[in-house]
Amino acid sequence: MNNSNEFQSAFLNEVKEKLPPGESLAKYLSRALNVNLPNTYRRINGETALSLSELLQLAKEFHISIDSLLQANTEDMAVFKRDPFILSMENVSEYFKSSRETLIQLKKSKDVHLFYAARDVPIFYFMTYPTLCRFKVFVWLKRPEHEDILKEEKFEFNQVSQEVLDAGAKTAQEYYDIPKTEIWTEQTVQNVVEQVKYYYNGGSINKEAATQICDEIMDLLDTLHRKLINEAGKDMETTKLKLYYSNFLLLENGIVAQVKDRKRAYISYSGINFMYTDHKLFCQQIMDRFNDHKSRSVLLNSTSTNIRNRFFNKCKQRVEFIKEQIQRDSELR
Repeated sequence: MNNSNEFQSAFLNEVKEKLPPGESLAKYLSRALNVNLPNTYRRINGETALSLSELLQLAKEFHISIDSLLQANTEDMAVFKRDPFILSMENVSEYFKSSRETLIQLKKSKDVHLFYAARDVPIFYFMTYPTLCRFKVFVWLKRPEHEDILKEEKFEFNQVSQEVLDAGAKTAQEYYDIPKTEIWTEQTVQNVVEQVKYYYNGGSINKEAATQICDEIMDLLDTLHRKLINEAGKDMETTKLKLYYSNFLLLENGIVAQVKDRKRAYISYSGINFMYTDHKLFCQQIMDRFNDHKSRSVLLNSTSTNIRNRFFNKCKQRVEFIKEQIQRDSELR
């Protein structure tokens, strides 16, 4: 920012954007900061500077990054934030809950849209399928430094509590209700299938669990396929999901959440963990890259039946191939 007035104006605009619909910024600030309306308007107009304690109070209340605002116009520096690193089952539960709250806040805007470049199947789809969700949590936490329950070599269904599954299912429902555009490749499904194969070959999951996980992946694909078939020919402006099929390999999972002309970019790292930034240039560059991928992709909602069927059949063939491998291997053991 060029000066303190520009910063304060941008900061209060952030606060205003996050207020409930119809809420007056002046009246809210008057109550929150315990100042009268004339002094409140002086702060809004830049005549009176917000104190450090007032800035920190509002930044904490509305989860506003002061660093991001200070560096909003700096091209070579972007400030990222992240949630606590996921190291335990409790972290997973809190992650599901905080993700749901974020989605609920996004849903309050009529102009929200999510853009998801899916190197892996979006985590929200896993949350709907109990065994698949349990397996993915097992994979996320299968590290030496993680809590004792997952240092054991074997995957057990009871390792992930019903409370965690319920939190995940609620989060998934919020995601389904938000308009979004996703880009998948054939590798998107292959990644989770290879994880099943890897942990089965390593002895961490048995035949029953591996087969059940594969069945739920198949169910996920069938459900998604039917959804696109049912929406074929409908107005694309009203659909909650636009699914694109790309032949180009996606190098990472990336999400851009857009509300009106404001964007936030989420970049995955180390499994399920995401870091995010509101840096305008960075978000726009990620959005430009997404649109470039999209321009080279096929919209499965409205493409021909043959192309849509071919994509899902290829994905399911990969799952069936792994299932058959597991079956043959189990007969030899």
